[in-house]
Amino acid sequence: MAAAKHPKSPSLPPYSEMIFAAIDSLKGKEGSSESSISDYIESTCDNLPDEHTNILTDNLNKLVESGELVVLNDNYMRPEPTEAPKRGRGRPPKPKDPSASEAVTQAEPGSEVKRGRGRPQERS
Repeated sequence: MAAAKHPKSPSLPPYSEMIFAAIDSLKGKEGSSESSISDYIESTCDNLPDEHTNILTDNLNKLVESGELVVLNDNYMRPEPTEAPKRGRGRPPKPKDPSASEAVTQAEPGSEVKRGRGRPQERS
């Protein structure tokens, strides 16, 4: 019964492909704005979902985070091929060594060295 309410519309290409096609066809020197990309997609594709603008914004943000698009002055463009992808902030995590986890073993309960409380005395 639910299938009768919502007839299947023809499938759309992925938004990333539509975005790249829009940017390539608009060929702006400074890139293409979100509204111009949206207008191009609306003119070329039929049966877009009602939430087209939200989906487009989410996909643009994902493409920028992955490094497939660059944003300059709120205009989206493809990065230069010679430009290295930008790294994230902070130091990268150390690679996990599987042998290090095996090296840590727990001592037997009776073999621990007991120490006194506080700072050790100065020996001269």
